[in-house]
Amino acid sequence: MSIVEFKGKVESIKPGEIPKILIANIISNDNTYNIIMDVHEEVKTIDEGDNVEVIISKNLPEYKKGIDFVAKATAFLIKSIGKNAVKILLSIGGLQVQLIAPKDKIPLDKDELPVDVFIKISKI
Repeated sequence: MSIVEFKGKVESIKPGEIPKILIANIISNDNTYNIIMDVHEEVKTIDEGDNVEVIISKNLPEYKKGIDFVAKATAFLIKSIGKNAVKILLSIGGLQVQLIAPKDKIPLDKDELPVDVFIKISKI
């Protein structure tokens, strides 16, 4: 079951505060979703300007080994942002992922947390 699935663009990838950790910002084509995530240099599969497909799912999505970025993550916090949006915080072995989306587009409830999910990012 997909929690979130969208096509978008890598708006930026910049160095973070921690050595070898980059901060990627991905925005969906319709501006519905925004992902800000830590990416280790050794597993970076995307570049600034890339068009990508993002899937966050409870089940392992199909992927191309060595080409797509796929990781198991734990969604551990959902915060309201204003009246209509939420921020979901996820951790991939300590690397942080923030998903910002409209409340009505996220089929997760605070009572379900923590929950393990898979994140797939592939170039299109």
